[in-house]
Amino acid sequence: MRVFERQLYEINPPDLEKVKDIVAKFYNIPKEFFDKIKVEYTKLPYLIEIRKVGNYVHLFIRKILGIYDVLKKKIYIDKNLPYNLKILTAIHEFVHAAQDYLGKFYRESREKMEKEAKKVANFLFRIFRKY
Repeated sequence: MRVFERQLYEINPPDLEKVKDIVAKFYNIPKEFFDKIKVEYTKLPYLIEIRKVGNYVHLFIRKILGIYDVLKKKIYIDKNLPYNLKILTAIHEFVHAAQDYLGKFYRESREKMEKEAKKVANFLFRIFRKY
């Protein structure tokens, strides 16, 4: 892969460092924890969910933007996202890494962690843009 092609879908290193820094400061945890987490850019799948609502069946299709692998300490970000959405996704996934560091993966429900990650990531993204 040529360097130019890689630059089209990766977050540039200074921006990634800013992401790690603002999440570490927000949660008051050592940034060194985030430095050990690998970030990989790849094509991520869609999530298909079927729910029965009353007499109807609803089909929900959502794009997976990012994944934090708690066992591998690795973040996957969809390489085809627009740059700002990659930044927001990276913040969101590093929030999950912070939740892992704080032990929330073993105490909190997935729904509660997702709600927190979304709220915090949106807040920190506004800070990132002014940083």
